Amino acid sequence: NKYFSALRMKDEVREMIADCCPGYFLNNNGKCEECALGWTGHDCMDLCPQGWFGRNCSSRCFCWSEFCDPKSGKCLSDILLQRMSAGLLSVDNLRTTAFAIAFGAVMLFAALIFVISMFLAYHYHYRKSAKIEEFSSPQEQQRYKDGKRYAAV
Repeated sequence: NKYFSALRMKDEVREMIADCCPGYFLNNNGKCEECALGWTGHDCMDLCPQGWFGRNCSSRCFCWSEFCDPKSGKCLSDILLQRMSAGLLSVDNLRTTAFAIAFGAVMLFAALIFVISMFLAYHYHYRKSAKIEEFSSPQEQQRYKDGKRYAAV
């Protein structure tokens, strides 16, 4: 029945355009679902206002600068806030950036340790070679290479 199909389709469309209460959005199943942490408003389109965070922005932040992560409530510095508002950095990318900085610092430290180790190994080898050359005969050189300095016979 074509008429019944059209009516049914019209009812489905009506369901899909139904509005949810503020703090909720319409999910793919056509049911109202609560906003993710840090979001509120009609269809969860608004980030929590400054000074508030969490589920439906119901928790108060206690930051000295009054800037906090809208999801967790952790305090953010003014510089991070400026970058976030300029679109250069998002809260989600903050963890990735911190990990990249920490990884870079560890790699730099490892490279520094490697360079110092190579310098010390070269210096030790150079000093040992210089002492071997002080001896005139090959027998004396061999005694020193073996790691023991013997008295001349």
